[in-house]
Amino acid sequence: MTPFDIQKTSDETVLFSQLYQNITFYPYARFALYEYLKSIEAKSIYLPEFICSDVLEPINAIGIDVSYYEVNEDLTPGKLSQCCDAILMVNYFGFEQDITPFSQYKKQFGAVLIEDNAHGLFSRDRYGNLLGGRGDAGLLSLRKTLSLPNGAALILKNGIKVSASQVATSLDDHRHARKDKFRQRLPSPILGIAAFLFKQWLSKLRKNSQASNLDANAFSQQEYLSPMLEQGDTNVDIEAEITRRIGMYKLLTKIAEKYGVTPIYSFYDGVVPYLFAYIDRSDDNRFSRAILSKGFFTLSWPDLPPQVSVKDKTFYNKVKVVPFLW
Repeated sequence: MTPFDIQKTSDETVLFSQLYQNITFYPYARFALYEYLKSIEAKSIYLPEFICSDVLEPINAIGIDVSYYEVNEDLTPGKLSQCCDAILMVNYFGFEQDITPFSQYKKQFGAVLIEDNAHGLFSRDRYGNLLGGRGDAGLLSLRKTLSLPNGAALILKNGIKVSASQVATSLDDHRHARKDKFRQRLPSPILGIAAFLFKQWLSKLRKNSQASNLDANAFSQQEYLSPMLEQGDTNVDIEAEITRRIGMYKLLTKIAEKYGVTPIYSFYDGVVPYLFAYIDRSDDNRFSRAILSKGFFTLSWPDLPPQVSVKDKTFYNKVKVVPFLW
């Protein structure tokens, strides 16, 4: 088991509309967030400090005021005290976020609760509820769990109407086809790791060359949903993929214990891990070297928003992750 495994297929397709009611598909989760925030006419939003800076793109495009709440080392929220129209709750790395403090915030300030479940496709909380459907709106990033050219979704509990993305073959589909061919011919995971890191470097260069504040034109249907998701289904063998991810998480947990590395989250029944995450508390790279020999590699996550300071929260830039899918 490595991040470069070919996902197994099944004769039976999984319809996402059977898992979630009132689901709308988009190429990327930022498009889903943009459409939702625009539809509710939000003027302000409360984000966790520990968040990928990409989430700011749709927020800045609309012109919404942003406030940040602190995140503890176990990735639970700190004090939620700033009044905003909306609050974002993140299920980090596929593991449930306790909804209780967010429900209390919603009740106190009358805010809408957005559940960011980009990492938690098919994960459930300890009560058996699918993650992504617990708030007023939920965000899914299908492409982060399934090998797809693109694909994300917005889940709504109320009768709000949003615009769906157009479906068409795009550059995403061509890139995905090339990657599939490369993966099928991959002679060793080490070569895959080198290709992945090179792609990450190129992506960072492109990102740094673009303006950080995008206007609304950047979200005006310029990117298309892949035809692979036109019917809102997938032929990936979901049970096999869940088993694979659980197996990788348990394997890495066992190796981590040998080298004194503690995962941020402990496995529980119902979770489908997106990746393995830990706080790097030393300069000892024995764990990274040990998993490299088994076809795994570590990355830093996330690229924090420029407004977030790590001065008082040094663990923010010490979180390392081991991906489960390339």
